[in-house]
Amino acid sequence: MPKRIKWIDVAKGVTIFLVVFGHVLIGLFDARIYFGVTQNILLIAVQMIYVFHMPFFFALSGYFFKAQPDLHSYLKFIKKRLLTLGLPYLAFSIIIWAIKFIFGDQVRTDVTLKSLLNIWIMPIGPLWFIYVLFAIDIVLGFVSLKMKNIDTLFLVSLMVCLGFTIFPVDWYLVQRIAIWSPIFLLGTFVRQHPIYQYRATLIASLSVFVTALALWALTNPIQRINYQVPGWAQFLLFTSVILGFSLFYQLPQTVKGYNYFTNIGQISLPIYLIHVPLVSLTRILLYHLQVNSVIIHLILGTLIGWYGTLFIFNIIHRIPVLDFWIYPGNYLKKKEA
Repeated sequence: MPKRIKWIDVAKGVTIFLVVFGHVLIGLFDARIYFGVTQNILLIAVQMIYVFHMPFFFALSGYFFKAQPDLHSYLKFIKKRLLTLGLPYLAFSIIIWAIKFIFGDQVRTDVTLKSLLNIWIMPIGPLWFIYVLFAIDIVLGFVSLKMKNIDTLFLVSLMVCLGFTIFPVDWYLVQRIAIWSPIFLLGTFVRQHPIYQYRATLIASLSVFVTALALWALTNPIQRINYQVPGWAQFLLFTSVILGFSLFYQLPQTVKGYNYFTNIGQISLPIYLIHVPLVSLTRILLYHLQVNSVIIHLILGTLIGWYGTLFIFNIIHRIPVLDFWIYPGNYLKKKEA
C-alpha cells in the first residue's frame, strides 16, 4: 500500500467538511423561502464554497492519476474503479430515491423511479461527482494509452474545455467531461510541476480568488455557479485548485485540528456518500418542526450532517454486509486472496 501524503489527507478532510456545510447552505438557498439580505448572503456563501470545494476535490483525485501503460492495465484500472465507485453510486442512488419516495416534494432533489433507472445516463443530485469522476477515469485513461505526456494531455483537455465553454452541448455527460477533465488533470499537472510549494503562488491565487468573487458580488447576482456551463467562472475554478494545493501544502502541521482532519481525509468518500441523505432528512425535520431560522438550520444541519455522518459511518464500518457497499474493493480483495 502506498504511503499516504499527510497534507493531501488534511486537504481532503477540510474540503469534505466544506462539502457538508455547502449542502446545508445550498438547501436553504434553493428553498427560496428567504428574501432580501438573507438570501443574498446565502448566495454569496454558496458561491464562495462551490467555486472552491468541488474543483479542488476533482484535482485531488487527479493528483494520483497516471497514464495507462497498456490496454490490459487500463481494463484492470476501469474494473477497479467500477467496483469502488460504481457500487457505492448505485447503493446511494437507491437510498436518495427512497427518501424522495417517502417524503415527496419536501426533498430538494427531484427523483423519480425513471430517474433511478436512468442513473447510468443522468446522476441523482450530489452523486454527480461520483458519476463524472468515473467517466473522466474512463476517458482520460483510454486517451492516455496513446497520449502519455501529462502536459500534452492537460493542454488538449484545456482546448476541449474552451470549445465546450463557448459552444456547450445538451448531452450531460459529454459536457461535464469536457468541463471537469482539465480541472482533474490540473491536479496531475501540479504533481509534476509543484508550483504550490511557493508562497508567491499562494498569495497570487488567493488575491485572484478574493478579487474575482468581490467583482462578481458587485454585479448583484441572483444565480449561483452552474457546474454544467460555468462560463467565465471556469477561470475561478482553476484558481481555486491552485489556491487549495498551495494553502494545504503550506499549512503548518501545528495548526489546531490538523491531525483530526488528516484522519477525516482518509474517509472522505464515505462522508460524501452518507451525508447527502442525512443533511436532506435534517432539513426536512426542521421544516416539519416549523424551524425557519437560517442560523438554527446552519448550526443543526452542519452538526448533524457532520457528526451524524461520522456516527453512521462507524456503525456501517463494523457491519461487513453494509460496509461492502462503501468499500467493495476491500472485500473483493479478501475473496481473491
